[in-house]
Amino acid sequence: MLGTFFTYSENVLDSDKMLATFVSGTWEALMRDKRGKFVQLANQRVTSALEQIRLIGNLSNRAAYDFTEEDIKK
Repeated sequence: MLGTFFTYSENVLDSDKMLATFVSGTWEALMRDKRGKFVQLANQRVTSALEQIRLIGNLSNRAAYDFTEEDIKK
């Protein structure tokens, strides 16, 4: 793990520095790591949700699918 980099939307943290900061007794590195995990998961989940919404939109193609107004209301 030493020598690798973690890339977050706000900054890039060197894992050696993060480990040194955590060992020195501060919670700053831990909070950055938690923030980074949040940003990473949020980006993945929003991207996935947008893709799923796009795919649902594809179902409105009347040339490819047969559906009624009642189906739409469901």
